[in-house]
Amino acid sequence: MKIALPTGDFKTIWKDHFGDAPYYLIFKLEGPCLKFVEARKNNPVEEHEHGDPRKFQAVMKVVPDVDAIAAWDVGPNVARVKLNARKQVYIIRSAERIEDFLDELMKKMGYRVHTLKGELFYEVIENAGKKFEHAGFRDREGMFEKLLFGAVSPENPRVEASVTIVTKETPK
Repeated sequence: MKIALPTGDFKTIWKDHFGDAPYYLIFKLEGPCLKFVEARKNNPVEEHEHGDPRKFQAVMKVVPDVDAIAAWDVGPNVARVKLNARKQVYIIRSAERIEDFLDELMKKMGYRVHTLKGELFYEVIENAGKKFEHAGFRDREGMFEKLLFGAVSPENPRVEASVTIVTKETPK
């Protein structure tokens, strides 16, 4: 499933109508992972009247292959998006930063989202006369550790980070 999010600065969600956004960030949902695919430039059409269908048509030319749109706000063309383009529409007004918005979107789609605070690390471990490079993420409570090769290096051995774990909720 491909999802389009509107943005103007690549950091926060666009808070005006979806069709007025300068750019769309395209994400692909693969299992419980939401992966960034690309950013697409929008060429907003000047409306002659509110809900002008030409605006809807122009936006659909930019995001014809997405299955859903997620936005802070939408205009009257949202009905056309749902019916004519057969795309799912998610409205989320509880998060502004793209990362937080994506977490809220995943929750709305029925996924559980857990964020762990910690640090990326790089260590060289010596065992039985041999040296092993070891890199990963370790949460602050020491309850979770994940190896991440190539994430950090000897030049940059420790970085504050957070890891978001997403799992599909089981229906009750």
